[in-house]
Amino acid sequence: MSILVLGLGVTGRAVAGHFLSLGERVYGLDDKKNTEDIPGLVLVKEVPVDTRLIVVSPGIAPDHPALQQGIAVTGEAELALGCLKDRDWIGITGTNGKTTVTLFMEHLFKEAGILSAALGNVGTPLLSHISPPGEVIIAELSSYQLETMKTRGLKAAVLLNITPDHLDRYGTMASYAAAKARIADCIEPKGELIIHHKTYQEWRHLFKDKLVTTYGFEAGADLFYEGGDLFYKGKKELSLGLPPTHDVENWMAAYLLGKVWGIGESVFLKALLTFEKPHHRIEKIAVFKDIHFFDDSKGTNIDATIRAVESMKGPVVLIAGGVHKGFSYRSWQEAFQGRVKGICVIGESAPLIEKDLQESFSVVRCVSMEEAVKRAATWAKAEECVLLSPGCASFDMFKDYAHRGEEFKRCVQNLSKDES
Repeated sequence: MSILVLGLGVTGRAVAGHFLSLGERVYGLDDKKNTEDIPGLVLVKEVPVDTRLIVVSPGIAPDHPALQQGIAVTGEAELALGCLKDRDWIGITGTNGKTTVTLFMEHLFKEAGILSAALGNVGTPLLSHISPPGEVIIAELSSYQLETMKTRGLKAAVLLNITPDHLDRYGTMASYAAAKARIADCIEPKGELIIHHKTYQEWRHLFKDKLVTTYGFEAGADLFYEGGDLFYKGKKELSLGLPPTHDVENWMAAYLLGKVWGIGESVFLKALLTFEKPHHRIEKIAVFKDIHFFDDSKGTNIDATIRAVESMKGPVVLIAGGVHKGFSYRSWQEAFQGRVKGICVIGESAPLIEKDLQESFSVVRCVSMEEAVKRAATWAKAEECVLLSPGCASFDMFKDYAHRGEEFKRCVQNLSKDES
C-alpha cells in the first residue's frame, strides 16, 4: 500500500520527503504539472489503486476529484502533530495578523531563553524541520490546514480574528468561521484557548463548552486595553503607551501566550522594542517628492485593506486589485470616506472594484503595477500617501504577495530614476 501526496508545492514536497525517508512508496499528483524532481517519488495523473492515504496540500480544495475516492485523507500539520507529540505546540490562526504574531512569539521566546521555531503557514513546512528536544513549536495555521486537523496536541492556541476571506472556497462566512474554529478542537484537555473578544462574541456558538480567555479593546475582555495600559482580569499589568490599533491587538494575543510559559512584563516589553515586523505589512518603503509610499502587499482581504488605510496619516491614493476571493468591496465605501482620494485598480478584480466603488471614489484601471505606481505618484500631493494594499490574492500577475511587494518597490524606485 502507498501514500499519495496531492499537490507538490513547498508543503507537498516536504510531505513526500518525509514518507520517502520512512521507506514508504510515495506517489505525487499535481494539477499544475509540477515536475520538480524528488528522488523516489512516482508522478501520477490519477489516484493509484493501492493508495491507503492521501496527504492533501493546503491549496487543494476539498471537492478535488482525488478526494472523492473514499480513501483516508490527512494534511501535513496533522501528520506533524502526531510525529512531534512530545513537543509543546502553539497554534496561531486568524484572517489577519497571524504571521506577525507567529514571528513575534519566536522572538519573544528567544528573549526569554526558550528554544522555539516558527513553522507552518509562515513559510517553513512543519515536516521539513528537525525539532530538537524541548523546542516549542509555534505553528501558523491557515483555515486550509485546520480542515484536516483533529489531534488534540496544542498546549495553547490563539484565534486573532475572523473577517471575510477565501469565500471563493468556503462560500459563506459561516463555513469559513467553522474552519477557523477547528483550532479549538486541537487543544490539549488542559490547554489554553485565546480568542479576540469581539470574534468570540460573534462566533461563540462555535466554542460551546470551551474555556476561553479573551482580549481586546471591548469592556468585558479578560485582557483589556485602555489608555495605553493592559489590564488582566481587572488588574493593571503593564503600560504600552501605544494607540489602540490592530498591532496592539496582536501584541495582546502574544502577551497572553507568553503568560502560559511564565514570561514576565519586562521580557515582553524588551521583545516588543526589538522586534522587526515582517516585510510587506504596511511597510514604509520610500519618500519621493514628499509623498510617502507604503507596501502592504500582504493585505489580501478587504478587512486588511481597511486596517491599512486607517493606519495612514493624510490622504491616500490606494493601489488595489488582484485575484477576486468572492466578497463584495462595498464595505470599502464607508471605511474609505475622508481617507482615500483615489484608487488605482489592477488585476482580475479591477472591474469588480470599479463597479462597487466608482459612485463614491475616482477609480482608474491600470494594466500593470508600473502604470499604477506612476498614476498614483502623479495623483498624490506632498505629505500624502500612496498605499499598495490589494485586498486580493496575487496569483493573476505575480508569483505571490512577496513578489507583488517587490515589484511595487521596484516601480517606486524607478520613479526617481525617471526624474534623473
